[in-house]
Amino acid sequence: MRKTLLLLLTFFSTIGLAADGDTTRVLAHQNTDLTWYKSYKDWAVFPASSSNWHEITLRYTMGCASGGCSDWDYTTLVNLFVPTGALDSNVASIDTISTNPLTIDTTWNVFPVKERVELAKVITPYGGALSNDWTRTFYFDVSDYYPLLHDSVEIEVFYQGWSSGFSATLEFIMIEGSPVRDVYQVENLYRGGFNYLSPTQFETNHMPARTLNLDANATMFNLKMAPSGHGFINALNCAEFCDKDYLVYIDGQLVTQQAMWRDDCGLNGLWPQAGTWLYDRANWCPGDRVNIYDHDLSAYLANATSIDIDIEAYNYTVPSGETPANYNMSAQLFHLGDFNQNLDLVLDDIIYPSTNDEYARFNPICNSAKIRLKNKGA
Repeated sequence: MRKTLLLLLTFFSTIGLAADGDTTRVLAHQNTDLTWYKSYKDWAVFPASSSNWHEITLRYTMGCASGGCSDWDYTTLVNLFVPTGALDSNVASIDTISTNPLTIDTTWNVFPVKERVELAKVITPYGGALSNDWTRTFYFDVSDYYPLLHDSVEIEVFYQGWSSGFSATLEFIMIEGSPVRDVYQVENLYRGGFNYLSPTQFETNHMPARTLNLDANATMFNLKMAPSGHGFINALNCAEFCDKDYLVYIDGQLVTQQAMWRDDCGLNGLWPQAGTWLYDRANWCPGDRVNIYDHDLSAYLANATSIDIDIEAYNYTVPSGETPANYNMSAQLFHLGDFNQNLDLVLDDIIYPSTNDEYARFNPICNSAKIRLKNKGA
């Protein structure tokens, strides 16, 4: 026990010494009320692109809306917008200049085309019994998005809920230093909510194979996946309550697969809730984050030309008038350089003792401590 405490004190001392003057905090969406299904946008002002960041953490605090929390479990997405350089337009007004001959003048709104990049996905709790001052905090490592987090950035919280509501506060905690790896490109492979009617329909219409165009400077490649399954009005209880895998193919060769499943919803740090919060689900639990999976594809992409991500095939019948199974997918490919350090040992997390909402089931505790160490280097 004394050795454990000494280890913790050593790390705390190191963190304390390193924190003065090298941590920048950027706020967005301070208690933004999420009251209906739509996009909520705010601007965050980050340091200039010349700054170097060793670690960036997104701190997402969910709370109740001003009028209280909703009874239902809804998806919330945190996205940033990246300008593509292209312009689009829509009709602002149509005016008739003359009726004889008929002459019409059209005024157009011209706007920049932006691409959404998902940073986090969190499901709201069955919150009808929660007090209005309830909050829960979630942490996401967004360090590899650093090329996109500079100057003024438009940050979106998309609330996929049909009642009010919840609130969102976002804080980016940025620690100066050399990045773990240089990031040359963050590429969206697939993003969105897609109905699953059959394997062929899903593959053809929503997640067809993608041609690879790898950055010439990149030597390593990481696939980041954040899938969640929703809807269950069918004999298979898919996609929400059925355990399926996603499969990753490079040039037609299966290189990895991962279960889209949370088997620990009964250990949710927010308990009890109303509804079916105890039931395990397709990679999510009510009132908790959607799991993110990282796959190192470096060994497969050197001379590859295509990547394809499939859902484990199944067939079912959609009952008349009901909503089909749906998958909310985010698949991103990071084009990376080599690790900048061989050994970069960090205190990644403290499981107990801790006041972190994620570990509420294990705390408070008065005996042995449990910490997680991580080598962020090679």
